[in-house]
Amino acid sequence: DFINNLKIKFPIGLSSKEIDEFSKISREKLESDLPIDFKEFLNYINGFSYNGVTIFSKFNENLKELYPRATEKTRDIICWNQNYYEMTDIKNFIILGKSDLDYIAYDKKKNKYLILTNGTMDEIRESEHFDELLKSYLKDIEIL
Repeated sequence: DFINNLKIKFPIGLSSKEIDEFSKISREKLESDLPIDFKEFLNYINGFSYNGVTIFSKFNENLKELYPRATEKTRDIICWNQNYYEMTDIKNFIILGKSDLDYIAYDKKKNKYLILTNGTMDEIRESEHFDELLKSYLKDIEIL
């Protein structure tokens, strides 16, 4: 519920069916299921963009309405990660979100959520749970 402190309009969360279908696509295209905590987050809020921080989403009509300049390439978690995998040799993470300085990621091998520096991919923080990581990150960058 800490996310409601941002006082912005969020994209409507995804249904369980939408998340299951999206997870199937993730397994095919990213060779990994979406992390459980992140799927729970998508059920509540389909990503967001606020004050330079973007948490990726499933690109859909509701997202286009809230963020008219957003594109599938810049906001959809699967599309963004596919492009990232093609441009780099780094495939052990699913990038869940980003800012200009950092990535919010999931380490597929360690099953942990991470804050990584953009570029060098140095680990700044690690957590077992997405909501804990996101909350501490937003506090660190003084958004919360």
